[in-house]
Amino acid sequence: MSTKLHLSAMMMVAASEGFEQFVHRIANSIPGIAFTVEDSGRYEEIPAYEARAGEMEFLLLGIPDEDIGHDDEYRLEFSCTTQASIAELLQRPECIFAGQFIRDKPLNSRGFLDYSQELADFLTSRGIEGCKPIIVGD
Repeated sequence: MSTKLHLSAMMMVAASEGFEQFVHRIANSIPGIAFTVEDSGRYEEIPAYEARAGEMEFLLLGIPDEDIGHDDEYRLEFSCTTQASIAELLQRPECIFAGQFIRDKPLNSRGFLDYSQELADFLTSRGIEGCKPIIVGD
């Protein structure tokens, strides 16, 4: 029986533009990912978009454009729960892009593989400025 791996990442990005424009730039920065409006009602107070690629999920949480202030930030979350190894996961056609920020690494103190810093670095290299990783655990 194989063990499940729990991959995660979370970051904040300065809200220096409207949320729709930000979603478009993030979608263009992550190859093979298509964001759609998250309309389940779970985030009815704020705009939200989601994208899925196999077992990988991305969630973008925004602020209504009319409420954006000088210090506001958008939130990007990534999660994946899989029984595959990292090498197996990254060989799946729908997940190959993730090799740009996912690597084999030890579990953190919470039992997760946290890729917050790696995803922030990747997006920064793709021109997304102001990425601040939120790392939980060590």
